[in-house]
Amino acid sequence: MKSSLSCVGFVWAMLSFFAMGLSCVGFYMPLWLEGSMHNSTPSSLNTFRRCNYLRMGKEGRIEVVMECGRYTAFSDIPSQWWQIATVTVGVGCCLLIPVAFGALFSCCVQTVVSKLSCRLGGGFQCFAALCIAAGCLLFPFGWDNPEILQICGNKADTFKLGRCEISWAYYCTMAGGATAFVCFLLSLCSVRQRGGYQRTSTSA
Repeated sequence: MKSSLSCVGFVWAMLSFFAMGLSCVGFYMPLWLEGSMHNSTPSSLNTFRRCNYLRMGKEGRIEVVMECGRYTAFSDIPSQWWQIATVTVGVGCCLLIPVAFGALFSCCVQTVVSKLSCRLGGGFQCFAALCIAAGCLLFPFGWDNPEILQICGNKADTFKLGRCEISWAYYCTMAGGATAFVCFLLSLCSVRQRGGYQRTSTSA
C-alpha cells in the first residue's frame, strides 16, 4: 500500500530514527566526560553512569572499581544538576522512541499517519529536543561535585574542566537533540496533500 508520506516525510522518518539513535546511545554511554584518577587510571562518566571509580571497601580502605555501572540509587547521583539532567534527557529519549518507530512504519502503511498525527509527533520531537538541550546545558553546573574533583583535579569547577575532556557521547546526545528539532520542522510538511491522491486514483 502506498504511503501517505511526501518526499519530505520520508526524510523526516529516516531522520527521526537517526535522532533517536544518537540521543539514546549518547545518553546511555558513560562517556560525557573523560579524565584520570590520581594513580593515572582512566575514568569517565555521564549524569547517571560511570566507569572506573573510587569506593570505600569493606575494610574501610578506598579501592578502585574497574567497571562501568549506574549509581545504585537516584539519590546517589552526586549533583542535583545531574539528577535534573538525567530526568530531562531521559524524558526526551523516551519521547523520541515511539515517534521514530511510528514514522518508519508509516513509510509502508498509508493509514498510520495523518497530517494531525504527523504534527503531533513533530510536537513531541520539539519537546524532546528542548529536554535534551536543557539536560546538556545543565551538565556543566555539576562539575564541582566530589567525583569530578577526583578525576579532573582540584581546579575543576562549574564550567571548568580541569584536566578532563568532554567526550564523544556528550556531543552525540547534543547532535541527537538538534536532529530532533530538525525533524520537528520537517514534520510540518511530511504528509501528502489529499488532492494528489484524488488525481492518482482518477488516473488509475
